[in-house]
Order: sequence, then C-alpha cells, then structure tokens
Amino acid sequence: MKLIDRLTEYRKDELFAIAENYNIKVNKSLKKADLVQAIAEGMSDPDIMYHRLVCLTDEEVSLLKKAIHAPQEIGSNDIGNAMQLYMYLLGEFEEETDRLAIYDEIKEVYSKIEDKEYLAEQKKKGWLIKCIRFFREYYGIAPLEVIHKLYRLKEIDDIADMLDMIWEIPIDMIGSCVLPEDEFQLDIRNKDKQLHTEGGLLVNIDMLEDDDIFPLLSAQRGKDFYIPSVAQINEILRDCYESSAIAYKKLYTFFKRNLNIGA
Repeated sequence: MKLIDRLTEYRKDELFAIAENYNIKVNKSLKKADLVQAIAEGMSDPDIMYHRLVCLTDEEVSLLKKAIHAPQEIGSNDIGNAMQLYMYLLGEFEEETDRLAIYDEIKEVYSKIEDKEYLAEQKKKGWLIKCIRFFREYYGIAPLEVIHKLYRLKEIDDIADMLDMIWEIPIDMIGSCVLPEDEFQLDIRNKDKQLHTEGGLLVNIDMLEDDDIFPLLSAQRGKDFYIPSVAQINEILRDCYESSAIAYKKLYTFFKRNLNIGA
C-alpha cells in the first residue's frame, strides 16, 4: 500500500497544507502530480518524519509496529489509536477487510529511525501528547505549571525541559499554543488576574479561534485544576470518559437491568 496513492486524493490546497505541517518545502507553482511526488518524497525522509513519529503515544507506536508486520484488525480499545495513525497519514484501512495497513514508505522510514534514542524520546513526548490531549478536553486553557503536574505523573523533567518539548511538537499534532501570562490575564475591569503563572498559558487553539477563552477564564478563576492519575488519563483518552468511575458503573448497571442494553 502506497502513501503516494492516498496523496493524489487531496486537492492542491490540502496538499500545500500537508507540506506546511510536515515542514516539506515545495514550490507554489508545482503541478498537482509534482506536488504529490514532492510530499511523498519528503515523507519518505527519516529526518522529516522523525520529528512526527517521535510524538506518537506508546499505544500508537505499538499498533504501528504490529501493522507494519501485518495489517491489523482493530478492536474497540484501538479505534482511537488507529484513527490517529490514519489522520497522521501513516496508514489507512483496507477496503475489503477494514484492517489497518501501514504505507510502504512509512514502513521503510520507521525501520531507519527506531533505536534506543528514538524510543527514549518517544516515551517522553508520547506521554506529553497524552497530557495535552487530556488538557484540551478538560481544561481548554491552563498554566504550564498545571500541565507540568500532569507530565510529572510519569516523567521527571523540569518545566523548562517540558516547554522545550512542547515547542518541538508539530502544531497540527499538539493543537495548542503557549502564550504569555499577560495575554489573557486582565478581567473586564482591568484589575484582577484570571490565572497565575510564571511559565505561560497553554491554550487550546480551537477555543482560541472560537473566541471562547474569556468566558472560560472567568469560570476558572479561583478554582483548582483537576489532576487525575495516570490510569485515569489513559482511561479517558481510550474510552472518552472515566469508564471505571462508580457513577458510570451504576449507570451502566441501570441501563443493563432496565433497558436491556449491553446484556
């Protein structure tokens, strides 16, 4: 299965966006066929793809490696991971079987970059990606100190090292940006600070574009940020909710007994 075949399905404007996200330099005057070829060649470059593949989570790397060996049937626990690999242009689902298959170009690239150094960096950045995905769903905007509390649940790097990693993650993978404290700190009376931070604020780009930040800041004022456990973060990202929580278990039992759901 070839990546270049999938790239031909995109419009030229979409291809230019892909080239920008992957930091592949292309000439704006290229014809579509030449543009597709240039992007396919760029995504076959280990130096370019390393910076993206190193940001995969442990679960995504595990699925990627299995699918490199052979196309994979995707169970309920791996649907999210499979969709991430698909959106990252690393593979696609076979038409006849719905199994996840990895592109030949990506197989070759991964074989060239996987070593101890890659795996050590991937462990850190993959966990940071998980923390930021949780942040995007639960916080929307938060001081870097709060993100560091999440990160420190598994890793020991200081906040400066974590911030360096944030800057290294491609923007389309992180979906967030770091802004200075003063950017959003003054309320409508120009008196009080909404959130306090020395390192800056991490902001969900979607909320920034939708202009939802100031109402959220007002709601957050004076409240502590919820810090889950590692298990809870993994659970929430896998199931989209805290499936082991007693309240959800009681709700499931109610549905099963009274509505015959899940029986």
